[in-house]
Amino acid sequence: MYEKIVESLAEIKNLLLEKSKAPADAILDNKDFIKLMGISTRTAQQ
Repeated sequence: MYEKIVESLAEIKNLLLEKSKAPADAILDNKDFIKLMGISTRTAQQ
């Protein structure tokens, strides 16, 4: 029983690590881009 729990936890850990990796080609909308870059909307327009 203990081994099954440990295996399940390892599987959950692997799934969480895969989900936490940022995709290389993530698409941001304007609001997210401005927040990420710490710039104003006018600067983003330029």
